[in-house]
Amino acid sequence: MYFNYLNPIKFAEIISITLSLLNPTPFFMLQKINSDIRSTFNKAIEKYQIDLTILLILCVVAQHSFLIKFIGIFILAIFHYKVLYKVDFRKIPLFYTLLPSLELIKFFFIDPNYTNGRVVQFLIGMIYWISSLFLCKLIYNQINTKPVINIFRSLKFFTLINFVVSVYQFLKICFIEGVINPYNTGHHHPYGVSSGDLITGLLGGVHLTNVFICLILILFYVHKRNMVFMLLSLIPFLLCGSNYGSMVLLLCLGVYFLISNERMYAFKMSSIIFLIIIAFYGVITPYNAHHTLAKLESIITRKPVVDEAYQQEVDNTTLLNYQKGFRDKAHLSKSQMETVERMERRKGMILYDFFVVPGKKTSYNQTFSFLKSNPKYLLFGAGLGRFSSNIAFNFSGIVDNSAMHRIFPAYQSPMFEKNHKSIYAYMKTTHVIFHSESNKPFSSYNQLLGEYGLIGFVLFCFGYIWFFMKRANRRTYSIPVIIALLFALNLNYFFEALSLLLFFEVLMFLNVKEKLLNERV
Repeated sequence: MYFNYLNPIKFAEIISITLSLLNPTPFFMLQKINSDIRSTFNKAIEKYQIDLTILLILCVVAQHSFLIKFIGIFILAIFHYKVLYKVDFRKIPLFYTLLPSLELIKFFFIDPNYTNGRVVQFLIGMIYWISSLFLCKLIYNQINTKPVINIFRSLKFFTLINFVVSVYQFLKICFIEGVINPYNTGHHHPYGVSSGDLITGLLGGVHLTNVFICLILILFYVHKRNMVFMLLSLIPFLLCGSNYGSMVLLLCLGVYFLISNERMYAFKMSSIIFLIIIAFYGVITPYNAHHTLAKLESIITRKPVVDEAYQQEVDNTTLLNYQKGFRDKAHLSKSQMETVERMERRKGMILYDFFVVPGKKTSYNQTFSFLKSNPKYLLFGAGLGRFSSNIAFNFSGIVDNSAMHRIFPAYQSPMFEKNHKSIYAYMKTTHVIFHSESNKPFSSYNQLLGEYGLIGFVLFCFGYIWFFMKRANRRTYSIPVIIALLFALNLNYFFEALSLLLFFEVLMFLNVKEKLLNERV
């Protein structure tokens, strides 16, 4: 009996038969291996009831590694290419169809630029968008045609593996530092209070991806009344040490309490999670608790954070002593030398004062100024990869160890160079305490507005967010998960990451299906 969930098994049979025609000797051995593989997977699926296509999307395609990601997409495309034209475009968000179509028109007719670097950059960007369209259709098709229990167990499988990898990463840091609690060992990057940045989980990359994937899974398992897997998601979430993520989680739990039909249960679960978070911050990482309160106080009082003010004073004093010493480095300590070298690298740069205005806020101001500079930019934006995106940063060479910059021709637009690139370049010359998300220009909203204009932003609002809100069961986890996504998009270019949005779409399409099943009952 052929296993319907794993088309690659059929592919293995074709290979074995073809090889047997060339050389009949290994035919029976290959046939035996093929039979064993098919039998093993059949037994695994019957026992664990998982969907391997969804699992491949969550565990392989969502990987941070560019190579692993596109190997996964290539395998899925071979065996599911029919999904592109089988699934009705009206069944998925129009955002994925209309935005790349608009970009094609812009590339050829509105702002043509056919230098080698620009053409390659555009093609890479279109591959990302077409991949997003394909994966969205595939996720819809799998959830629509497969049992709900298989999708649910695939999510649980990912949660378990991600928990194991995250805990392993934490223990590895403990071993390197030689302590039980690395969060309280000071400001020695990348360890100490920054240790959470290294808890990237199964997918790798930046820890923020792990933070928000765990966050939406926590909301999902809370609604499903699955305490064990809620904790398996909450522990990696806490290990990442994201203050921003913790505040978003508490907000989402509050929203879930307000919209839930079972408020006593929602209140109970929200209270348990709140107490766990308070205990974690109070016992494991008190500095993060102090820093979060200081940030909130600075927002209310409009005064700088004490730690940042102290570091700014240290840097200024070091530079002053260096200048008074007629640029003699002999009398400087190692940390003072590092400060002077950072400041010397600023020559020729646009200078910013993160002490007064965070880099994120400056990046939004630059985006709005750019949009107001020309009606064409206001409507259509600068174009794919030309203002603010992963592709823009990777092609420019400003990002360390960028594979795209090494492999493809370099390209950067003047709009990108004078705005968001300059913020990031300056940030790299500051003390590590200023390397927070509040000073990075990375944001999906900057990408939508800066590269696709108001048209692109409206397509996202009504062609993506409203698509799910209109179809989902609003008394469940759907609204809190949407809120979590909207906050996450403020921190990174998740449209090009092909990670967080895959999990979001799995949960939302699953919610839509469950709503339809309940209505039929």
